[in-house]
Amino acid sequence: MIGKQILSTLARNSSLGLRDARVINGRSSHALIINLNRFYSDNPTYNTIPQVFDRIAVVADEKIVEQVKALFQFNLSSDTNYYVDLKNGAGKVGKGESPEKPDVTITMDADNLLKMFNKELLPTTAFMTGKLTVKGDLTKALTLEKVMKAAREAGK
Repeated sequence: MIGKQILSTLARNSSLGLRDARVINGRSSHALIINLNRFYSDNPTYNTIPQVFDRIAVVADEKIVEQVKALFQFNLSSDTNYYVDLKNGAGKVGKGESPEKPDVTITMDADNLLKMFNKELLPTTAFMTGKLTVKGDLTKALTLEKVMKAAREAGK
């Protein structure tokens, strides 16, 4: 009984965003099972990697291409690789390897990419702590912030 009261109080008052929390009664003990699916973000804009790249594809246009002028390769350690062409035409996003040599190759874990696009991890922090590696033109890599901002604003 006390466990249920604590759980309901925690669920009502917590900013953790508890989902699917439940108490399982056993013979000699109780277990609290909580689905902490991305609990660190109260309202994440992106929950999956394809969502991130779909949103980038939506905001990719001649204006962004003119500002960025770079081809990015994203090598994600626990997901499919993607490329973002913001160098040619109206821009393009695709799965796999980029059709031409990228200006910037970004290697990171898929979860860290989600955290970056959800504003839970700063790109500079990710870079400085080794969660993100960049090969190629670092100044062009910094222009990715414009793309991230445009993608987040398009989602509002």
